[in-house]
Amino acid sequence: MKSDQIIVNLFLCFVFGATIFIYGFFPISFKNGKTATADDLPDVVLDVPLNTSGYRSRHSHSVLMVIDAMRLDFAMQNESMKYFSKLMKNDDACLFHLKVQPPTVTLPRVKAMISGTVPNFIDVVLNLGNSELKTDSFVHQLLLKKQRISFCGDNTWVKMFPNKFHRQLENMDSLFVNDFYEGDKNITHRLESELKSADWELLILHYLGLDHIGHVEGPKSPKIHTKLQEMDNVIMRIHLEILDWKKRLKLPSLFLITGDHGMRDTGGHGGSTFGETNIPLMVVGAGCRQTEEIYQQIDIAPTVSVLLGLPIPDSSIGSLITDMLVDLSYEDQLYALNYNSERLLKMITEKITESELRNNEFFTQLMEAKVLHAKFLRKTENLEIAYKRCKLLYSSSSRAMSDLLSTFYVKYDQISVALGVALMTATCIVLIRFVMSDNFSDTITIGLKIPTVISICVLSAALKHLICEFSDCSLCLNLPVSYIFTLATVVVTFFLLTMSNLKSNWSNIQSTFSGSKLIRILLFATLVHTFSLASSSFVEEEHQTWYFITHTFLLIICIMSLKKRQTEQWFLNAELLKPENRQKRTGAWSVFERFFFEFNWFMLFGLLLVGRRLNQTGDKWLSLPDIGDFLTTEEHRLWNSCFVVVSLCAMIYKLTDFNGTLTNVLTFTAAVLIYYYRTLNGHVYFAGIKPSESHSSITIFWLNILEIVCINCVPIFYKYLKRTHSRADLQNALGVNVTIFCLVSALLHKPHNIYLNFVILLTCDMLNTSCNQLFGGRNNLLVKVVGHYWIGKMFFFYQGNSNSLASIDLNAGYVGLQNFNFATVGVYLTLNTFNGLILTYLILLYNIFDVQSNDRSKSDIPYTMGLTSLLVILPFTFYAFVTIWFQSHIFIWTVFSPKLIYEFYHLCLVSFLICLTRIFHKFVY
Repeated sequence: MKSDQIIVNLFLCFVFGATIFIYGFFPISFKNGKTATADDLPDVVLDVPLNTSGYRSRHSHSVLMVIDAMRLDFAMQNESMKYFSKLMKNDDACLFHLKVQPPTVTLPRVKAMISGTVPNFIDVVLNLGNSELKTDSFVHQLLLKKQRISFCGDNTWVKMFPNKFHRQLENMDSLFVNDFYEGDKNITHRLESELKSADWELLILHYLGLDHIGHVEGPKSPKIHTKLQEMDNVIMRIHLEILDWKKRLKLPSLFLITGDHGMRDTGGHGGSTFGETNIPLMVVGAGCRQTEEIYQQIDIAPTVSVLLGLPIPDSSIGSLITDMLVDLSYEDQLYALNYNSERLLKMITEKITESELRNNEFFTQLMEAKVLHAKFLRKTENLEIAYKRCKLLYSSSSRAMSDLLSTFYVKYDQISVALGVALMTATCIVLIRFVMSDNFSDTITIGLKIPTVISICVLSAALKHLICEFSDCSLCLNLPVSYIFTLATVVVTFFLLTMSNLKSNWSNIQSTFSGSKLIRILLFATLVHTFSLASSSFVEEEHQTWYFITHTFLLIICIMSLKKRQTEQWFLNAELLKPENRQKRTGAWSVFERFFFEFNWFMLFGLLLVGRRLNQTGDKWLSLPDIGDFLTTEEHRLWNSCFVVVSLCAMIYKLTDFNGTLTNVLTFTAAVLIYYYRTLNGHVYFAGIKPSESHSSITIFWLNILEIVCINCVPIFYKYLKRTHSRADLQNALGVNVTIFCLVSALLHKPHNIYLNFVILLTCDMLNTSCNQLFGGRNNLLVKVVGHYWIGKMFFFYQGNSNSLASIDLNAGYVGLQNFNFATVGVYLTLNTFNGLILTYLILLYNIFDVQSNDRSKSDIPYTMGLTSLLVILPFTFYAFVTIWFQSHIFIWTVFSPKLIYEFYHLCLVSFLICLTRIFHKFVY
């Protein structure tokens, strides 16, 4: 194999191991596949018979209204929710505080709401392509009883229950975040006909407009107030109809309003902040009692089941919201509490031993509650006292059992986790030894002969035996043979790779890190960042680590450059003092040059300071105002317009270094189209143009990009086919890639973030110039690769990203789109979210392939590929061990797991870039 081919194969092996690890790490929810039936209802407590006839529905109709991203404080805004506030004041409604668990995205939260189960964390990914729900829920129970359900709203429900609704109106573009009103208007319009017909037992409404406003403009947008008023009017309309049904049918109706999740203070959701994990449950027109107690979202499923007289879903682990049962008699309330408690106890007995069960306080409370319940039925105690005491004990024990089951409700595929970590560790070790060797210009021979195949088979059998010896037998039987064979193949291949022609030259390592103090600083900083990932606080505030080490690195480069300039100036002055050089004396140019050089660095640090304050990120200081908050307000739109114009002009100026004259003209045209598009969106001003939904500018923009590609790449491709291409042609192709990516990312960015593209271009230019002056040979390349990677990570956070899934700017995925397209949205979000990392890598390749540098060898690109791979693989491997160690940590699902998803996606993205680089390198050599 050639060296670049080895790197690609190693990286793909690592990605394979990481995929196995991710598959095993993210838990699979415990699902027994059972459906609850009426036979599950208890008929005796201790030796006293229970009256099961009281367990029935007392409602003529039920309405479940889900307002997407309805966080708790929205329901308390009396000015926005006037009608609901009036109902609460008159004791005709109650507001309960619900706590939801991460991940705070729609699919897992709807599952938790209707089934009472703890959803998979990986459902955050499945949210984009959800499938039919198999877990038992109160919706399934209604369908089993042949009761009709009508639905209007988010098509997530339709995918979960295909062909199950009596009537349905689904929002086909649920993920199209630019739709604030149309989808909700369609639901409200359909609501009128549903209320008039009323030929259903349950009506489900899922409004999306509030969530979309939060994604695009945040919870402080004036549109939030308007949307809440719209939702309040819908509540009023339904409540008035409910009152009419009660008069005619002499039966109350159940009307619940809640959110699937909340919204964080900067908009969006997916994390674990207070705004995202605290939602309201509003009960209108039914018996309830206002309380300050905090319930769980999973408590909705068993409570609704009891109120509708349905068997509680078999997998539900929620406890009952007792303050919603006040219309039931004392006997019926205690029956429902006993029913749910006995269910939870049965589930716990399957998880812990009998001795552990009896040592738990909830077991003692439950036994005491059952004794009091029996006395209450025999009427041998004061009924009021017995009821209150029994209800308290049932509630307390069921809550404790629910909390305990939440910890047992998931399981890990430990074998997949172990195999994945073993594969990643082996790959990482070999890659480190390979990168530190000096074989990048050589062809490496790996012997895979018959003895090798025999060794693989023998090792596979040994591994299989060891795993079966030390693991559960059923797990051993279900273990895919491909896992073992793959691991054995990799181990043997890596052994051959390490021990054969690939010589581990540790003297090269020593010479590399002894040649420059800066190189040792780079290694130390890389290790510091890697080890910092073992702390949840450092993961939440990772941007602070990158800001510190990258700014320090740039400051060191600046000081080294200034010192070198001073040394050169001293030698220059010494030469000018010689008599023979008297006529050459002129200090003006050198002084001006030094001033200009120092001014460039001073300006760069000032620009970086603005970039750091452009978007607050992380967790602790997220709510603090930043420059982006200032620019995006309506009263400061003029400032934003000027800021965007200056940013676009500066970006175009820096892109002239990569392009020819015609391409520069087209680049300017594309920038004008970007500004014009943002004018139509209402983000900036331009010649009095009013906001519009026209997307003609986007079409012209893409035609402009196509022109740039055709003008630059088609001739190069033709020359390549004719074998007449030169290094200048190939470098021009790399420069065009930088230009196109800058223009596309500027289109997808929030307008004020276009500024960051210019600063990236300037920072990389300053770094490249300084490295060429300060270092030579392999050290030059090492500093460039590490520096560009660090700059990319720093700008990842400058952009407002964090390790919370809520920081993803979903609005970027819908630029110029009229409807949802999974592939297009995915590509747009990737380009926008990882803009800094991709752009710095493209600039790095351009700088490495500098046609003016004659000392470059064909090993530079493979070394760049290897070192970049190592910078990504090393922290990921360590972080995999961290997540295993903290499997039971309180922040495993709120902090560590979202970071793991980010890192895995970043790993896949880098593997794609490495493969593209390998293809390019093959074309060159």
